[in-house]
Amino acid sequence: TFKASAGPIFPILFVMIACGACSGFHSIVASGTTSKQLDKESHARPIGYGGMLVEGLVAVIALITIAMLPPGEGLLSKHPLVIYGSGMGKFLGTFGIPFKLGYSFGLLALSTFMLTTLDTATRLARFIFQEFFEWQVASANYLATLLSLALPVIFVMISLPDPVTGKLIPAWKAIWPVFGASNQLLGGLALLTVSVWLKKTGRKAIFTILPMCFMLAVTLWALGILALKYGFSAVGLIAGALLVVALFLIIDAVKTLSRGEVTNDSL
Repeated sequence: TFKASAGPIFPILFVMIACGACSGFHSIVASGTTSKQLDKESHARPIGYGGMLVEGLVAVIALITIAMLPPGEGLLSKHPLVIYGSGMGKFLGTFGIPFKLGYSFGLLALSTFMLTTLDTATRLARFIFQEFFEWQVASANYLATLLSLALPVIFVMISLPDPVTGKLIPAWKAIWPVFGASNQLLGGLALLTVSVWLKKTGRKAIFTILPMCFMLAVTLWALGILALKYGFSAVGLIAGALLVVALFLIIDAVKTLSRGEVTNDSL
């Protein structure tokens, strides 16, 4: 019989879906891309929220792709791109689209998602370096880009013990289990930041506080599970560090709100 080994359905389900749920990465980077699609503020809801609905559809298709495969299915041993492409091919086949065309579209769509995500992350990291160090000259673009890529290159080049088997595997693959929780944690902290700003400027914040509480509860719980499960391995240490940092930020936000100061700052 099939036995799930990822962990309890809650909170793991909500950090496994990642971008198809409430993505922390999207909440951080969207301001630089979504804003360019807005002619006026009223367009934010259909464009921003509509974009996340489409992202949710991608998550549903990915879940269906795996859910429809029986235990022992040979496709499960294939590369994730192949699994997703096959699922997309079968899904689009219900609308009369040939399997090969749907399969190719699935591979193209997923590859595009990954490539644009890496491009956006690198570009934003470069912006952060330049703004933090106040590098104004054009040549700083190259230095900031190299610094942004330095850590990813290290994780690609070195190997770490697999937290389960103990075998040496690429470092990025060894720490991959913590990706979901860390990504969703960004979403929770983004909501925390917006909630504090809304309260401090005298605005209603209940619509951000409620999802913030859910996101933080899910991610902190998931990080706690990872820290206990993997101990002093790379995954366990990263999860523990993120848990401590998140708790520190939450406590600092509560202290800020407890002062009760209201300003009239506006965007």
